[in-house]
Amino acid sequence: MPQCPACKAEYEIGQRYCQKCDSYLLDPEEVDHFCPECGIRVALHQEVCHKCNATLPGTPPVDSSVGSETP
Repeated sequence: MPQCPACKAEYEIGQRYCQKCDSYLLDPEEVDHFCPECGIRVALHQEVCHKCNATLPGTPPVDSSVGSETP
């Protein structure tokens, strides 16, 4: 059975996140990416951390003015 690279807990093939530590279980061809706020492993193209909801580097911040026009 494969093990989580962060905490070494065993997981089922096909799981995306570790049930023990919440780390993203990357595919073998992916490189490691971590949340700058909480340090948990995240996916390469993930925009928001699945644990602490921080915006991840490489993703533009959400523009709250989109859709609101001023006359």
